[in-house]
Amino acid sequence: FREPPPHPHTEPWRAAVAAGARHVRRTPVLRQLAVGGGIALLVIGFSETLLFAIPQGLHRPPSFAGVIMFASGVGAVCGALTTTRVLASHGEGRMSGLGLAVIAIGTLATADSSVAVVLAGRALFGFGLPWLIVALYTLIQRASPAHLQGRVYSALLIALGLPLTVSIALGAA
Repeated sequence: FREPPPHPHTEPWRAAVAAGARHVRRTPVLRQLAVGGGIALLVIGFSETLLFAIPQGLHRPPSFAGVIMFASGVGAVCGALTTTRVLASHGEGRMSGLGLAVIAIGTLATADSSVAVVLAGRALFGFGLPWLIVALYTLIQRASPAHLQGRVYSALLIALGLPLTVSIALGAA
């Protein structure tokens, strides 16, 4: 396959940068993902800072945060192994919703005083993340023309990253 040479862009720089955000705003499924995902990440960011308080609540040393992170990693690998099957049977929208639901259940479980329940909760949290991320990237590719995919990705990264950053900062404060 020979890729055609890139065409020079004639649109103004600001319009080119904003093209991804305009496409997200005009595409209902992308707009819903940006708003819903942004709200969800506004809440999820708090769990990032709680990671360092959980060992204390479980009466474990601070180094136990590594065990908690390991549980999240195991869950993420297991979740990643299931993404293609879930995506094929449920589609991007449902898969992202299911991923958020699994993350929410996992987050609630980390409020327990049992080490086993907290580790299972963190594994669920990790399990849901690949569903959410793969659904997002697949949706960007399916709902955006090829020449806008990078700009749409950047626009959604800002729309989702800003609430997460604010949430982490508030959680740290």
